[in-house]
Amino acid sequence: MTKKELMKITKTKNFIKAIQRMGYTEKPKNGSSHRIFIKPNKPILSIPDGNKKTISTGSKRNIVKLILGNAYYLKG
Repeated sequence: MTKKELMKITKTKNFIKAIQRMGYTEKPKNGSSHRIFIKPNKPILSIPDGNKKTISTGSKRNIVKLILGNAYYLKG
């Protein structure tokens, strides 16, 4: 997925589905308000899941930067 596609997603549930389609797997939850996703040779992602339906723009931007790395700063 591109930066634009990821940034357009507003619902937490849909954002998590997109991350899973990109190959990230969820670690078992242990009472936290965040969901943890891992992928070999990639940064660990921590996504807020405190029963909120939408994910904030700032959180989403930071997660997308981790996923895309330097490609985040390219146009598109």
